[in-house]
Amino acid sequence: MNYMKLYPLSFCMVTIFSLSSMVPSNSDITLVNETNFNKEKTEPKIDFLNNNKNKLKEYLYNFEEERLPQITEQVNNIHRRIDADHLGVTKDTYLKRLVGSWRSFCKNIYLTDAQAVSEMNQIESYITEDKELVLEKLEQKHWYVNYLFQALVQTKIKEIEKVKGSTIDVLYNPMAEEGFQKMVHVRALQKYFDDSRIKRSLFYGVPMGKLGDIHWAVLCGHKNNIDSTCLSMSSNGRYLRSISKGGGETIIWDMLQGTQTNLTGKEESIFGDTGWIKTQHEIIGDEHRCVIDKADNYFAEVLTQFVETGENNPSSSLEEFYSPSKFPVVIEKSGPVIMLFNRPQEISHLSQEAFYSSKDNCEELIALRNSKSFDAIEGYPKNNLEKRIEKRIQELSSTSKL
Repeated sequence: MNYMKLYPLSFCMVTIFSLSSMVPSNSDITLVNETNFNKEKTEPKIDFLNNNKNKLKEYLYNFEEERLPQITEQVNNIHRRIDADHLGVTKDTYLKRLVGSWRSFCKNIYLTDAQAVSEMNQIESYITEDKELVLEKLEQKHWYVNYLFQALVQTKIKEIEKVKGSTIDVLYNPMAEEGFQKMVHVRALQKYFDDSRIKRSLFYGVPMGKLGDIHWAVLCGHKNNIDSTCLSMSSNGRYLRSISKGGGETIIWDMLQGTQTNLTGKEESIFGDTGWIKTQHEIIGDEHRCVIDKADNYFAEVLTQFVETGENNPSSSLEEFYSPSKFPVVIEKSGPVIMLFNRPQEISHLSQEAFYSSKDNCEELIALRNSKSFDAIEGYPKNNLEKRIEKRIQELSSTSKL
C-alpha cells in the first residue's frame, strides 16, 4: 500500500527469510517464510463463530486430510502462476527465491487498496475448488499472497474503526461474504476486538472509560455507608450482595440488568452450589474495594464516600473520583454507591463505537437504534445505549429547530 515505507532492514529480512531452512524443497516455487504459520492458529474471538467450534475444526481437519493431494497440486500450480503472471518470475530466473520474495514485497508497497483487491480477485479466480482452504495454503507458502492479506486486513480494520449506525450490521457479519473477502473480514474483526482489550482479565483493570461507558451501572439504594468487606457475588455470576455497615441493610442486585431486586439473600436455590462467594479477585485501595466474579465478567467497586446531590449540592458526574468521560453520567440520588462494570460483548462494544461516530447525525443514530446489532446487546448496556441515542436525537432535533 502507498502508506508503507521501504526500509533497507526490510530487504535484509526478506533476504534472510527467503534463504532460510524453513523453505520447502520444491525449488521452482517462490516461498514465504512459514515459521509463523505452522503454529496452531488462534480461533477468531467473535461471538457468532464460537458455537460448535470444535465440531467445525474436526470436520475441516478430516476434510483437508482427504483432499490433501488435490489441494497441494492446485496450490503448487497457482503458486507458479502467481510467480510468472504477477511477479515476472520464471523457473529460469536467477536467484529465483530471492527475486520472488523481493518483488512480492516491492509490488505490494505501491498497490492501492483497489489494486490489492483486484490482485486477490485475480488470484482467487485461479482456484477451481476448496477456495478458502487453498487461499490459506497460498498465504502460508507465497510472500505475495501473504502481503496482500496483511494489507487488506489493515484496510478492513480502518473501515471497522469508522463504524456507523448504517454500517454496523454489515461490518459485524462477515458470514455474508465468501473467499478472501470473508477471510479478511474475520481476521480484521478478530484483530480489532483483540486490540480493544475487551477480552482482557478485569483483574488488570477494566478496559473501558468510567461512567460515560455504557457498560457501567451506578447502583444507588443504600441509605448508610456500605461495608466494603461484605461485598460479594453469587456463585452463578448473576447477583451482587451489598451490606451496610452494622449489618442493618442488605441489598441484592441483578448484575445483568443493573437493578435492585426484592431478594433477601437467603434464597440459596438461585445462587448455585456454593451460594455467596468472596469472588475471584479483590482489589483494595485507600478509598474503595473492588471485587470480580469467578467468571471474570463483572467488576464491582464500592465508593466509601457519599455522593452529595440536591439543591445545595449540584448533581455529580463523579468526576471528582474519575477522569471525565465522553458522556458523563449524572447521579440522581444521594448516598453511597456501587459502581458495576459488565464485560462488553463484542457487539455492545462495536455499537458504542458506532454511537460515538454517529452522534452528530440523526439518521445514523436512528439506523443504529433499529439495527440487528443493537437488538443483540444483552443487559443494562443496551438500556444505557438506548437512553444515550434517544437523548442525542432529541438534542439534535432541538438544535435543528432553532
